Amino acid sequence: MLELLITRFSSSHESTLGLIHELEPTPYTLLGYTLEDGHRDVKVRGETRIPEGRYHLVPREVGRLHQIYSERWSWHGPMIEIADVPDFTWVMFHCGNTHGDTAGCPLVGGSQSAEFDGGGVVGRSRASYRRFYQHVFPYVEYGEAWVRFLDLDREREVAE
Repeated sequence: MLELLITRFSSSHESTLGLIHELEPTPYTLLGYTLEDGHRDVKVRGETRIPEGRYHLVPREVGRLHQIYSERWSWHGPMIEIADVPDFTWVMFHCGNTHGDTAGCPLVGGSQSAEFDGGGVVGRSRASYRRFYQHVFPYVEYGEAWVRFLDLDREREVAE
């Protein structure tokens, strides 16, 4: 079984930065950085990150990204979809650098740059995505992969 953890640590209205770690089978192995859309209490299609929670990862062999990635890279099989996200469809890990490259999906990068307002970008996305994909997909293929999103970027009520 593979269990991933995305820790969201910085965000703005437009974007969210995070770290992606492996929890199982090799605890706290850093797999890369993530960039997602910003948090919104009310979902805006294509501009809102998925809710905090734990989701099953499944293969997806249809759609525009699957076609593009399959044609671009001989090593690429089905996309890695984050399944059963409430009020979301077709959420997949993929390449990209800014919030303009995503519509609710996590982007995987090998470097990260944050702005003071919490916004940011990821870099070296294609190479990082390949490494991430080749490590994670075998578990996805066997139905044994999960991802957990943990929000540390938002203000939480503190007992006084």
